[in-house]
Amino acid sequence: MRDISQRPDINALIEANIARFAKLYRTGKYAPRYPAEWIVRAMAQHVGKQVPGGQVLDFGAGAGNNSKFFHELGYSVVATEASEEAIELIRSTAGPDINSVLISAIEPVLPFDDEAFDIVVANQAIYYLGGKSQIRNSCNEIYRLLKPGGYFMASMIGTSNSYIKHLGDTYPDGICEVQFEEGHRISGPSEYLYPVENEKKLLELFNQFEPVTTGYYDHSMFD
Repeated sequence: MRDISQRPDINALIEANIARFAKLYRTGKYAPRYPAEWIVRAMAQHVGKQVPGGQVLDFGAGAGNNSKFFHELGYSVVATEASEEAIELIRSTAGPDINSVLISAIEPVLPFDDEAFDIVVANQAIYYLGGKSQIRNSCNEIYRLLKPGGYFMASMIGTSNSYIKHLGDTYPDGICEVQFEEGHRISGPSEYLYPVENEKKLLELFNQFEPVTTGYYDHSMFD
C-alpha cells in the first residue's frame, strides 16, 4: 500500500500527466474535433464583442480544436503544449497557420514578451499543473502575458465534477489521483489534478484577475 500522507513529488505527477496524454494522443484515444462549448458561448456573448480580433494564446491546447476555432474567427493564435505528440496533433487539427510551441509544464516562465496577448485561454489544462502554489505561479505568468484589458478564459475542475467519481487517492496538498476503469474511453495510467471545492475557492485561486463571470459545466453523457 502506498503512503500518501507525505507531500508528493509535484514534478513527477505533472510529468505523469504529460506522459498519459501523450499516449492518448499517440494512440488516437483522445482527439476532440470541436471547440469547447463554454468557449463558443463566452466568445459569442461577451469576449468576442469586447476583443473582436488580436493575439490569442491557447495554453495547454491539447488537440488544437480550440486553436482552430479562434483562428477561424480571425485571431492570430499561438498554441502551447508539453509533448511532441500534442504538438503534432495541434498541427494536424488546426493547420499550418497556428504557431505551435513546445513548452515545459514544470517551468512556469513562458517564452513570450510581457503583454503579448489579447486573450489567453486554458481549457482543461490548469488543474493538471500540480497543487495550489504551482497553479498560482502559472496564473501570475499568464497575467504577465495579457495586454491591459485582455481576457483570461479558463476552466477548472470541481469536486462535484463527474470525473471525480473515478477518484483514487487524495494527497495532503489537495491533488487528487483519478483512475479511469478499463473500457472507459480514456482509460490508462492515473492522472493527477487539483479540484476546487466551490466558487469562492475558485475566485481566490485566480484573484489576480477581475472576474467577468463564472459558471459550471460537465461532460457526464456517455461517461
